Amino acid sequence: MKALEVKNLRKAFGETKALSDCSFACAEGEIHAIIGENGSGKSTLVKILSGIFSPDGGQLIVQERPVHFQSIVAARKLGVVSIPQEILVVPALSVLENIFLGRGGFFSGPPGVEFRDKAHQLLLTLSADPIDLNTSLEELPLSKQQIVVIVRALMLNPNIVILDEATSALDVSDRDRLFEHLRERRSRGQSVIYISHRIDEIQGLADRLTVIRNGVSIQTLNPKETSVSEILRQMSGENRASMSGEVMKDSWKGKENASIVLRTTKLKFNANSRPIDFQAYEGEIVGLAGLEGHGQEIFLRALAGLRASSLRGEVAAIDRQRNEVSIHSLKQAYRQEISYVPRDRKTEGLFLKLSIKDNFAMPTYSRIVKQRKVTQALKLFKDKLSIIYENDSQLVGSLSGGNQQKVVLARWIYTNPRVLLLNDPTRGVDIPTKRDLYRLFHELVGNNMTIVLLSTDLEELVELCDRVVVFRDGGIFSELQGEGIQRDRIIAAMFGEAI
Repeated sequence: MKALEVKNLRKAFGETKALSDCSFACAEGEIHAIIGENGSGKSTLVKILSGIFSPDGGQLIVQERPVHFQSIVAARKLGVVSIPQEILVVPALSVLENIFLGRGGFFSGPPGVEFRDKAHQLLLTLSADPIDLNTSLEELPLSKQQIVVIVRALMLNPNIVILDEATSALDVSDRDRLFEHLRERRSRGQSVIYISHRIDEIQGLADRLTVIRNGVSIQTLNPKETSVSEILRQMSGENRASMSGEVMKDSWKGKENASIVLRTTKLKFNANSRPIDFQAYEGEIVGLAGLEGHGQEIFLRALAGLRASSLRGEVAAIDRQRNEVSIHSLKQAYRQEISYVPRDRKTEGLFLKLSIKDNFAMPTYSRIVKQRKVTQALKLFKDKLSIIYENDSQLVGSLSGGNQQKVVLARWIYTNPRVLLLNDPTRGVDIPTKRDLYRLFHELVGNNMTIVLLSTDLEELVELCDRVVVFRDGGIFSELQGEGIQRDRIIAAMFGEAI
């Protein structure tokens, strides 16, 4: 029996056709994946299925009954609940209060014991590290905030749960726990609609896969029997080879032929952590890996001048005259030609109420730059990164999540830094665009830029990096180089196994 079916859905926003002919069906007890390039209509589809948008045409059928959701509440009453890509929380509230959001009416009291117990059990199921219900959400790292959002949705007991890139902020351990939970739901006859740009996840998890291109459903495939290159071809309409893993490997000459551009000396996160002595070399891509909360993000932010109060030790840039300059603030880092691309574009990366052009031009406001030059540069990046928008005066908040991420990346690459610090830069970005970004990174390091890349996508680290530094318990546990950079070796080091 079909749990959910859409037939010929259409939705336009002015002249922009987000969906023009979308059809697929998800059976009971099925994990059905949806894939498409950024701007293909996936998020619009999710919002129609969730009751946020009404379609302009077509049919939505749930449990063999035609429906027309007027609101999120209407969708939830029929057991359809979505988990968005963006982490929608109230940071000042506790974990429990965030999970309870949207549940109580005006006169309802606080969550009861039964609610607390169920929330606690779900948190234990999905998080490798305990999450206290009474903890303020702003104290949690981004990945644990994402788990709270997922638990909030699952507490509604949905028959059909829709995940829109909801794993993009999770580390490998928590992601595996979520996948196991989704498989359990499938075994109980419940349905999952899973939207992701990570084909390896889809092939390992989904029963079927529907490809959407330019608002049209192209084909439904068996992902386990379909090659990556064929899925990419269906997404883009072109013949595209899968990314080979050799994009970057030959670009770097090695430490002995390169100058140090950034270093840390006896850097410690707290009194009990191991000191970190680290050097980044001109023209390399060095990757940072680790389970969430083991120090890699604190370290990357320290390189950018965003030092935690408990941090001890030295971060220094080596300028073009070979002078060592201490870095204690973001402003000092920027003066030393170090640019930082943050992980959370909503709170740290973008001004959602400003235009695309204003967001792109933000770093230039401290100096005189002709507007025509900024416009030309933005057009160049629009073409190079396939950023989809009608005109640069649009609010950046109106773009899809993937296109917002491209604007953030374009802004800081435009500053032409000596060192580019990237915090999970391809989160929410489609595979063809990832390939374009990888090529761009290759060009940048070919021109002697240094890239320090923190990524939760292990395949990305394997494909791109000359070195990968693995963090555990607040220090560097292992460093992998060259052919030694392999997915299983990274995972082993993340879990503290000697390699």
